[in-house]
Amino acid sequence: MENTGPAAGGTWAADPGDVAIVRLPRWRQWNPPLVRAFWRLTAAPSTRRSHFVAGRYENIYPDLGDMAEANAVLAEIRRHAMTILKVGAGQDLSFNVWFNVMAPGDATLAHRHDVDDERLSGVYYLTVPRASGDLVVATPAGRRVVAPQPGLLVFFPPHWEHEVTPHRGRGVRLAMAFNAGLRR
Repeated sequence: MENTGPAAGGTWAADPGDVAIVRLPRWRQWNPPLVRAFWRLTAAPSTRRSHFVAGRYENIYPDLGDMAEANAVLAEIRRHAMTILKVGAGQDLSFNVWFNVMAPGDATLAHRHDVDDERLSGVYYLTVPRASGDLVVATPAGRRVVAPQPGLLVFFPPHWEHEVTPHRGRGVRLAMAFNAGLRR
């Protein structure tokens, strides 16, 4: 398991200098049923879509209540996020979760997530074909390039601009993205 940054045992400062990366140890068990559940729910009437850019919806929001396959991954995201943000007893986090599907030729333009109560942003990779685009995060120290891998969980502050380089491979890349904030 690769661990770097705050999730590996350090602390998350008000403005950390790097992303936090964790490879979930049970990703081989969790990802296949989660991917199947996502594709099953994409046509469901309750599935929302947003950010129509370059002919595709960048964000797809299936009803997580219909996706028990996501529970283990979401629990790990919550556990690491609470550690990173130093959430104490009696506090909890709220999450906004969506999926990002990238086909060959797709990219995600530079953007930020600090428009509401977000305290932490991140992405968890489900399927990652070769050359399917890197995550590029603008940190205070410069650009940090993260090569996606299945089972990789990446955290960063929501005010950091980030983008995904063009998918130059074959097949579809699927990722679960999220923002976390303190529950009110």
